[in-house]
Amino acid sequence: NAHLETQSWGTRFRRTLIASPGCRLVKFDYKSFHAVMMGHLAGDDIYVRLANIDIHSYVASHMVGRPADLRWSDAELSGSLKEIRKENPEIRNKNAKQAILGWQLGMESRTLFNNNREIYPKLKDAEAAISLINNLFQPCVRYRAEKMMQAHKQGFLLSPYGYLRWFWDVMRTCPTCHYRNREKCNKCKGLGLVIGEEAKEAISHDVQSCAHGHIKDVMLEIHRQGLDEEAGLVNQVHDDLQFDMPCGRMDELIPRIQALMEFPNPRLGGLRIAV
Repeated sequence: NAHLETQSWGTRFRRTLIASPGCRLVKFDYKSFHAVMMGHLAGDDIYVRLANIDIHSYVASHMVGRPADLRWSDAELSGSLKEIRKENPEIRNKNAKQAILGWQLGMESRTLFNNNREIYPKLKDAEAAISLINNLFQPCVRYRAEKMMQAHKQGFLLSPYGYLRWFWDVMRTCPTCHYRNREKCNKCKGLGLVIGEEAKEAISHDVQSCAHGHIKDVMLEIHRQGLDEEAGLVNQVHDDLQFDMPCGRMDELIPRIQALMEFPNPRLGGLRIAV
């Protein structure tokens, strides 16, 4: 019972699932699915590179005062980040990971603080985490700002997959300066606008809808080739596909499904996301 109490509810739930006779439960999980998508859409090659290696440990390396050097090769960088992950599991798995996951989908420091008070006991702790990430990934910062302004001016966003969403409250007139003497306004920093209730949704719209479109195309191709029946597709959860797979065919089926899931997506400029 003590062991169970240390496990997340997701882990506990998965332990209740049992494979059919003669089968094994197999899960294909995209690696840093939304992080890779965010970096790709933002044109931030560094973000994509780190997402494919271990972006959470990279941010953690800065949090613990041992910043990894981007001039290192992928092998050197991966080795250093493994050490960070091993020596600082709490910082890596909580402080860094929660900040990155929230930030790339539009979360600001106040929301990060409110949703994770056991990790960030003070608002300034959440502000420090978001400020660090902003400083590390400037192309993504620019992308976030551009998406908010685009949604504000157009009133909608249309993702590369053709998903449309309307917006009414992405940006608001600054309540402090009301565009008057805005150059001296500390609240809006001269913009004359502050973020509204839908700013987070505007930032995350293309990232989430393209991720959804990508995995939808994969599932349609798996169905077209009959692999949903052959391999026993039973569920799709977030960024993974789960199969109740016949044991005798695992060596054949696993590479086929992995190849389909890692296809270079022509709708997204040939983006490939590892499984």
